[in-house]
Amino acid sequence: MHLALECLAASGQLRLRVTGTSMLPGIRPGSYVLIRCALPAEMNPGDVILARTENGVRLHRLVAVHRDGAEPRWITRGDSHEDCDPPLTSEQLLGVLTGVEESGPMTWFSRLRAAATRRLSIA
Repeated sequence: MHLALECLAASGQLRLRVTGTSMLPGIRPGSYVLIRCALPAEMNPGDVILARTENGVRLHRLVAVHRDGAEPRWITRGDSHEDCDPPLTSEQLLGVLTGVEESGPMTWFSRLRAAATRRLSIA
């Protein structure tokens, strides 16, 4: 992932393959997403953003920007999640989704995994 982030910084664009199910139903596992570098001021609630976390990177929807402290905090959530992620700082923000390339129909296993993930997040 480090090399991919270097490419994003150098070229301003990145194409990544989605492995998780948190953005279902809009972005399916196996799809490719197109990301462009963006400044925090260019990111608005409703955008899908790429951010660096202690566990790697996260592609989730920006739901709010809290500006009540010394530094703003960006709040994201996966479309298939009920709870928001921990707040992000401006240093963690990498880019904005500009497109999705579908990889074909979901396989039987992908559908099963997606359904199981949704059930687990509700429980």
